[in-house]
Formats: sequence, structure tokens, C-alpha cells
Amino acid sequence: MAGEIGLRGEWVSFPLFVFCMNLVCGGVIGVSASMAFAFKDRIRRLVEDLGYICVEVKLVRDLGGQVVRVTIDSTDAPIGHGDCEAVSRKVGELLDGEGEGFLKGRYYLEVSSPGPNRPLLSLDDFRRFKGSKIRVSTGKGKKRTYFIDDVFDDGMVRLVHEGEELVCPWGDLKSPRLCG
Repeated sequence: MAGEIGLRGEWVSFPLFVFCMNLVCGGVIGVSASMAFAFKDRIRRLVEDLGYICVEVKLVRDLGGQVVRVTIDSTDAPIGHGDCEAVSRKVGELLDGEGEGFLKGRYYLEVSSPGPNRPLLSLDDFRRFKGSKIRVSTGKGKKRTYFIDDVFDDGMVRLVHEGEELVCPWGDLKSPRLCG
């Protein structure tokens, strides 16, 4: 029936603790950017209410359909299968209840840990991983490694590499990731 959301498939685990749930739902065609932002924010709040750090929420077309990718982390312990499964079940319930009208047709839900090469997506990430080795894209396919030396309240970060110092706004760095 159009507009009905139902579970079709089983829980599947993939490497890096990814849990995937294959779902079918009916929805409207065309979703505004503000609606997508609001829905991603709702997922982020749910993950944080469960006691996890929501690293990233992505809504993409992949695997022959729509994919909701949620990446979670924790400050006190590594993310395990049980963590991904718990978050996946709660986000699945949210999608069952509020996904109609947002997602159309078949979609997949993936919940995973960020892995050893975790992206740094906020100034808080830089603060949390101060002293850590990171990899930054410099353009034209080249990457450079640095250590996070300092993080300032105005959004600037100081990175060091073999005596060289780089001070710049954290948002100017292209694809910063931890070196796992």
C-alpha cells in the first residue's frame, strides 16, 4: 500500500560494525534542503539522547536506492556491534514513524563506527583530538599529515609537521581525518 512503511529484510553486519536494515516506505517526490536538514538534525538528537556522539548523518543514493548513513562514536569506550545495533533499532523506529513523506521508495539504514580514520567535522572534534595525528587533503590528490598542536576559541587551529607550523581556520582544512 502506498505510504506504508514496513521492514523487509534482516539485520546484516558489515565490516567496521555497520548494521543495515532494508526498509520500504512511500513518500513524496522532491525534498527541500531545509526538510533534509531538519530530518538529519532529528536523527542527530536521537543518537545524542541515547548517549552517543553523532559524528555524521548522510542521506545519499547508493545500493540501488536511498541510504541513511549514521556514524556514531563514544568518548568512553570503542563502538561495538551492540552499540550500532541499539542505535540502528531506535533510528529505524524513528524512520518508521516519521520517515513517511521524507523518504520515497526503498531505502537502507546503515549505522557504523567512524573507524580509525575518523573525519574531523567540527571545532569540538579538533579539541577532542588535540595532540593527534591527522591527514589533510592539500588539493590535486595530495595529502599531508600534521599533529593538532592547539585549538583556539576563535576557530583557528595550529597544526605542526616536522617543524613547520600551520595556523588556519579549522573549516578551511579539506577532508581532515585522524590517522588510524
